Amino acid sequence: MVILDGEGRVVAGNDSWRRCVLAASGGIDDSAVGQRYLSLDFLRPVRADYPAYRAGFEELLRGSASELNLAVRVRTMVGKQHFRVHAARFARPDGVQLVVMREDISDLREARLDLAALAGRLVDVQERERARYAEELHDSTAQHLAAASLNVMVLKERAGREGWDMDAVIAELERSISESLREIRSISYLLHPRTLDRDGLSATLIRFATGFSTRTGIAVRSAVANDIERLPTVVQRAVLRIAQEALTNVHRHASADAVELRASMHGDALALSIRDNGHGFGRAVGSEVVAGVGIAGMEARAHRFGGSLRVSSDSSGTTVVLRIPLRGRAKGLGAKLRPTSANRSRRHRAAPRPIQGDLALF
Repeated sequence: MVILDGEGRVVAGNDSWRRCVLAASGGIDDSAVGQRYLSLDFLRPVRADYPAYRAGFEELLRGSASELNLAVRVRTMVGKQHFRVHAARFARPDGVQLVVMREDISDLREARLDLAALAGRLVDVQERERARYAEELHDSTAQHLAAASLNVMVLKERAGREGWDMDAVIAELERSISESLREIRSISYLLHPRTLDRDGLSATLIRFATGFSTRTGIAVRSAVANDIERLPTVVQRAVLRIAQEALTNVHRHASADAVELRASMHGDALALSIRDNGHGFGRAVGSEVVAGVGIAGMEARAHRFGGSLRVSSDSSGTTVVLRIPLRGRAKGLGAKLRPTSANRSRRHRAAPRPIQGDLALF
């Protein structure tokens, strides 16, 4: 911590400040008293961060701002380090003073990067598990139930010939097996639809919404813009998974009979919203839902790409809003924005029971 006068000169500093100055001066100076703070080279941020850094301090000195809080990168003897700079302006009887605190957040930033990488690996593992479960449900369990259903048909024929009074039992078996088949196919489809890589995100979202409506009986009204095809493939996959999880939650928890899904680009960000007319779900604080396991997974996917996820729920239904910025993100992901293909624009319209309010979310 260091105290500056109204012209930005060093007045005093604590022990940490003196140690920093001593190391930077090669043991010649231990305070830098009287020197202008912005002229001290060992504090100077990298070129990209310096304009905001200098402008912030100049606003404090002029009195047009009372506080400064920003993160900067500084080149040191051990490499580039990250600092959080917090400065505040105080008016005293003997003049203006600035109190400046610098915190080395390099370790914290590395920890956050490690956590983000771990979250990314966890998402990748979940993707592989989803694919495996979907394949097993579709190719194994569903086939066994189909075979059982055929056997019941045979049993019914033989029972009729021999005069057995088993019609009610057999009808119940048929109903149970049919319901199991329908549910397994729904789960398999929700877990891993296989059309994204082939058809793109816009068509896959619309097809998924249509399939969801067919399999669950919940009407879906969708409006998916063609410009979302610009997203990198890895981001498209995350958006699809979030949409799947949100619709799966509707199916499992909401008791809704209508859903509205919208997706489009707004400026340099993707905006996705999914709103149902069910009874709401989750433990809420105000209108915000306290995150459960499914919501936490959606948030992890959004945060992996610098996005945000907001879930609100009340007695009129639940709304999920996802935003993922594009500027400066695609390059870091090792992917390029994809050109929009005009021939992928499609629309699906169902006839749901009206949902209260308008989705003016963007």
